[in-house]
Amino acid sequence: MTDLSLLLDDAAAEAKRRGHATVVPAHLAIVVAAAHPGQAAAEWHEILPLADATLATLPVTYETPRVDPATEALRPVLKAGDIAAIMTAVGQAVRA
Repeated sequence: MTDLSLLLDDAAAEAKRRGHATVVPAHLAIVVAAAHPGQAAAEWHEILPLADATLATLPVTYETPRVDPATEALRPVLKAGDIAAIMTAVGQAVRA
């Protein structure tokens, strides 16, 4: 099981891997789903394509990613460590 406190770091790594300058909720959605595949809610089949489509529109810059305000706002939920709450919050952020 992935340490939930590292999910934001993992999202930053995902952003960097894709060459994005900004970490957005879509990066977080991808790492949460990958870290907890057995616990993914049924709605993730809708969220992940939306996350991937969002990421496809971001410019590629090859810089060290910074965390955007919407993703930063999720930090307290991530630190709380409740995977169901994390999935709900991340799903809502991606949809927004």
